[in-house]
Order: sequence, then structure tokens, then C-alpha cells
Amino acid sequence: MRCVLAISVALILVGCDPIAIQRVTLSVSPITRPSQTQATSQVRVGTPQIDAAIQIVDGVVRKRGLTDGDAYPGADVDMIHWWGLTVEKAQEQQRGSLTCRVYLRNGELQVLFSEFGRLTSSSTVKDMAGEIRSAFVARFGSQKVK
Repeated sequence: MRCVLAISVALILVGCDPIAIQRVTLSVSPITRPSQTQATSQVRVGTPQIDAAIQIVDGVVRKRGLTDGDAYPGADVDMIHWWGLTVEKAQEQQRGSLTCRVYLRNGELQVLFSEFGRLTSSSTVKDMAGEIRSAFVARFGSQKVK
């Protein structure tokens, strides 16, 4: 039975595209989220804490070549901002698709990096996540950052 289960799982995973994920989370003060139908790079929540956090993320990801996107296809209503690596830049750097998305969920601001076509995050993404985490700790305190 275990052998059949292992083979089934292996067959399912072989057909799946891998996605490496890195996450940084910041606890935020309770807020009312604005209503919107699609997340864009221009959405601002309007609280100083969240706007400051987005500026931190923006500064880090722009240094590494990610740029603001337009409407995100199939965007989750909790997504408030996103950046991506253009196809040209990805090909030039011989990398897969990379996005950085910011979500506001249950009193937490979540910064999520997704690299398609990878099983583990690249050193660049790990560096970006670490730099954002450090900046969040310096600005908001270690008790609010995961």
C-alpha cells in the first residue's frame, strides 16, 4: 500500500511545475481594507505603517530588477501590491518567473516571493527576504516580524 501511495505521489508531482516560496510577515494594527476588484501596483491602504512597509519592500525589490506590475491576473482580493521580473530580465539573467506580492490578511502584512520553475528559492530571493525582514525589525520591532 505504501509503495502504491509513493508511486502515485511521485507521478502527480512529476507533472507539476515547482514553485519556490519565501515569506516575510509583519503584524499590523487592525485596519479596514479598501474594496477593489483587482490588485494593481498603485493600491495604497492608507495607513502609515503599511505604506512604510510597502516602501521598504519596494526599495529592496527594485534594486534587484523587479518592477511594478499592472492588474495582476486572477488577483486575490487580499493582495495590495505586487512586483515582477520582466520576461526579458528573466531571460537575460537565465532565471524563471519571479514575483513579489504583498497581502493583507488577518491583521498581517505578508510579503511573498514566488519563483516558478524552482524547487528552492535562489540566493537573490533569500537575500531580498532577509533584507526586508531586517528592515521590518529595525522599523517595527522584532515582536511584530515573522
